[in-house]
Amino acid sequence: MLDRTSLGGVSGLYLMGSIALDDYRPGHSDVDFLAVIEPTFDVSVLVDVHSKLAEICQSHCDGIYLKRHELSVAPGETGPSAREGRVTLQSCDERHPVTWLTLLRHGKVLRGPVPDRTWIASDINAAIAYSRQNARSYWRPWLDGYRQSPGVAAGYIFNDAEVEWGALGIARLHALIATGRIESKTGAGLHALTAFPPHSQLIREALRIRNGWRSSLYASEISRSNDFVRFLDDAIAAVTA
Repeated sequence: MLDRTSLGGVSGLYLMGSIALDDYRPGHSDVDFLAVIEPTFDVSVLVDVHSKLAEICQSHCDGIYLKRHELSVAPGETGPSAREGRVTLQSCDERHPVTWLTLLRHGKVLRGPVPDRTWIASDINAAIAYSRQNARSYWRPWLDGYRQSPGVAAGYIFNDAEVEWGALGIARLHALIATGRIESKTGAGLHALTAFPPHSQLIREALRIRNGWRSSLYASEISRSNDFVRFLDDAIAAVTA
């Protein structure tokens, strides 16, 4: 579709996310990508392209577009990104060291050269530092904001999607910092079972949701929500230590 709508063309296209990490769940996972575009590429076509993709694809096609020279240096520039059918032409989305490292180690090639260090400026120490900062600047404020919201007093219930997203999301940060590995959501959950034994029930519940198993491990949604908050507290503390 991009080749038909732009004269500049796409010189590299790589699958990222759950597909690259062998954890794709049909009907549940997004299709994440990184596209390398030529200098002549007309980014204005992206709005229409992704609007059409949203109409014909069951999964969201989310990713970023960048020029090859951007990958040869540390992340810092802005550029086009697509998320849930909407395109932002000047975005920082996914332009960070963990993306560069994921492309180098796990990116699945649909078009272009095999990822290697000759053109990808990947730095594991920068990825770890970014992950720590992400826990401080995003996850901790998110959890503190929940505590300050009016709904807490009434006993806020986290739904399945929030439990899976939160528990496995912070587990992925911990896995990278503790082991240097980029884990899928499922892999991060398995890592967390070993790293946080007191929270095994909540972690197994997040994995249950991820895998589409029906029966919850909790008799009470309130109890699950309380365990979820306790796990996030401990995991964020471990990541930011």
